[in-house]
Amino acid sequence: MTTTPARRKLYAALHFAATKAGLDDAAYRDMLAARTGQTSAKDLTECEIWAVLDHLNGGTHFPRATRPLARKVHALWRAGAEAGWVRTGTREALRAFCGRVLYPGQHVVTADPDLLPDSDLTKVVEALKAMDRRVQGKGAQ
Repeated sequence: MTTTPARRKLYAALHFAATKAGLDDAAYRDMLAARTGQTSAKDLTECEIWAVLDHLNGGTHFPRATRPLARKVHALWRAGAEAGWVRTGTREALRAFCGRVLYPGQHVVTADPDLLPDSDLTKVVEALKAMDRRVQGKGAQ
């Protein structure tokens, strides 16, 4: 796997979070193995790295999305959490929702909206809008 500058930033964020959490190398590798089945960050997918970052940061790692559709997904998810039709407004829950929408019936650990192509994000946006319509009592339009 080619190590891109963006991936190197993810590695750095991961190691910083592990150090901040007080994990030595052995504890860090044990935690990686428990969460992902891998003992090295180089063997993780980007989604797995984000999931580990969420775990290390207590589920509060919310970098600002840069693409408009990804930002819309995050905004709709937050609005749903505030309105009460999203039970758990965490990033991990959003990733799980994206996985269920995009890969129904398959076991997908996460599908990070910041890493998905726009065609997949459009499906997630439509699913969130449909949920909102159902809760608002407007039905499918």
